[in-house]
Amino acid sequence: MEGAAPSPAPAAPEPAAAAGVQPTHEELFQCLVCLGRPQDAQLLRCCVKIVCRECIERWLTNRRQCPHCREPLYQSQLTNWCASPASAFAVRDR
Repeated sequence: MEGAAPSPAPAAPEPAAAAGVQPTHEELFQCLVCLGRPQDAQLLRCCVKIVCRECIERWLTNRRQCPHCREPLYQSQLTNWCASPASAFAVRDR
């Protein structure tokens, strides 16, 4: 048909958080690179993501940027997650 408006593209699926679904513990604490449970977990301070030490060391041999936010990243900027007090990130009852 001439002059007919094209049909709209299907909507992209909503992220779980936007849909009101809470992410699971496993989804929150998975390695950004291998998507597995972090081994010797390291915190990327630039975007507050967790990665395995081995994964990020291997990543940084080829690239000098964060695998998530693409900010410049060097091994000296990593924080050992185990040394960070977990209580600082825990949700507290009021």
